[in-house]
Amino acid sequence: MRRFLSVLLSVLMIFVLVSTVASCSKSSNHVVITFEGYGDVTFELYEKEAPITVAHFLKLIKDGSYANSYVNRLQPGFVLQAGAGCTDNSTIKGEFKSNGVENNISHTKGVLSMARGKGKDSASNQFFVMLGDATYLDGNYAAFGKCTEGFEIIEKIAKDLKEKNSYADTYYYFLKQDAYIKMSFRIVD
Repeated sequence: MRRFLSVLLSVLMIFVLVSTVASCSKSSNHVVITFEGYGDVTFELYEKEAPITVAHFLKLIKDGSYANSYVNRLQPGFVLQAGAGCTDNSTIKGEFKSNGVENNISHTKGVLSMARGKGKDSASNQFFVMLGDATYLDGNYAAFGKCTEGFEIIEKIAKDLKEKNSYADTYYYFLKQDAYIKMSFRIVD
């Protein structure tokens, strides 16, 4: 009986140790974005794969830079883009293969990625959610998270904006200002 208790205690100690190490080596954060008039969408951020991008995104949330942010672009079946109105326009290194950084997150439906200009290190505060698969973006844009809850809200927003057809620019599909959807951000963990 003593031997059995000793083995059981050892197994329990190993389980506690493994659980503790696993929780300390966590490489993701969760953020909730509330889309005004629509609801909450949860995203898991992949710090291990895109540490610079995740740190920058979290910084923008924590310092209030995203306080006046909104959805400003929809390209149906492709992306829902947001972030304009942000007070922080600092740029970051693009974490993608064509910029010398390994990033294996594929641009599939629900993935969160940084928008940028022509320069590989030009991402500042704009980001987009993939509405479908566009793996040709892999290696050229810094994907850094994925929707884990509430993607139906993203789809509802895309549907509503498409029906309104309120575009100021139909080449890039930027919305007219009266069609913008305000957002707020909350870091969960």
